[in-house]
Amino acid sequence: MDEVSIPKGWYLSLYNSNIDLIKAEENKNGYRLLFNRTNDIKDADYYIRIAEGIFPDRDVIIKSDRSKSKYWYFDRLWWFEKYKGYLIPFSVTGDTVNYYIVKYKNFKENLQKSTSNEKWKASSLNRVEFQYTASAVEDGPATDRASDQKEKEPVKRVRVTLNMRWYEYCGQPCGWGFEKKREIVFDGKNKVTSIRGDGFTQKWISTKQTPYAPDQWIRY
Repeated sequence: MDEVSIPKGWYLSLYNSNIDLIKAEENKNGYRLLFNRTNDIKDADYYIRIAEGIFPDRDVIIKSDRSKSKYWYFDRLWWFEKYKGYLIPFSVTGDTVNYYIVKYKNFKENLQKSTSNEKWKASSLNRVEFQYTASAVEDGPATDRASDQKEKEPVKRVRVTLNMRWYEYCGQPCGWGFEKKREIVFDGKNKVTSIRGDGFTQKWISTKQTPYAPDQWIRY
């Protein structure tokens, strides 16, 4: 792979950040998964993989950290705080998605193994929803390049959008979740010109004042 130019404040790290899952869907009593990383445009897999491998500089995350967590120096950071034992994303990256795939699988396995209270299981008081979609679309021609590029294949601008949702529900008024969106614009295959969506993630937390409502994602 040729070197890819990244805006200042981010870096590209493909090591161990690959996502093996391409497309999946589940809608069962207690858990729901919608996962789609497929796309029809040429080289979509390439653009999506690069977008998922872009990480913000750790200094930016540490300055935004609201939990005062201690980070190991070699951590490839994509989170900025913890909530109920979960890492809350600062950026949607391959590591972010892989982390929540594991969380979803663990939740599902624990729910399926639980036999201590069949009435509780049947009521689906414990639920989870995980959604992730990654898409790449051509976004018009790129800016003019140097004259020695004009005779080559036209350079296209491509926009990659990464959308992630996580939501847990454990009966009124117990539940929390978040939604995170990231957009990466490429000027040709080897230049990223814009990254949007990184930063503080607003969580939705169920309380007596703000209980679960029908417009909040999960449908059972």
